[in-house]
Amino acid sequence: MELSQSEIEKILNLAVLAARNAGRKAIEELQHVSSTLKTPTELVTQADPLCQEIIINLIKKTVPWPRYHRRRRPPRLHAFSTAN
Repeated sequence: MELSQSEIEKILNLAVLAARNAGRKAIEELQHVSSTLKTPTELVTQADPLCQEIIINLIKKTVPWPRYHRRRRPPRLHAFSTAN
């Protein structure tokens, strides 16, 4: 499947917005950092699941893929808005 330049730009804009929102939350959480080892080589802070939730919720809110949210398999991409 080939994406148009417009679709690629919208996906990129969504990714940047999600990363910025999650980054703001991570910075806020620096004051209250506690961490655990996920595996012997992976450190997880309490901010990690909060940041993941921010990213996932923004994608679910923005991308009109109702089947994707159930099946975890992306269908054909359509243009979508990155407006808050």
